[in-house]
Amino acid sequence: MVLSAKTGQLKTLRRTFAEQDVHSIDFCDGMLDGSTEEQLARVAATPEEDIIPLCVAAFGPVDTIDAHTRRLSLWR
Repeated sequence: MVLSAKTGQLKTLRRTFAEQDVHSIDFCDGMLDGSTEEQLARVAATPEEDIIPLCVAAFGPVDTIDAHTRRLSLWR
């Protein structure tokens, strides 16, 4: 399922997943261009509060994930 969210919602979602030990990964604006090494260096040099997540993928208990994503809209 693919859901749509605003930047603030994605930041909250990734923080919540980290706090609850839900396996997740995100793709952020610093990963849009350049080599893998350049992307890693750019993201590592960016303060956490300045990272703009573009998407978050999660794997874990359905009930836990659903509790935090149920208010998000389906992406169209």
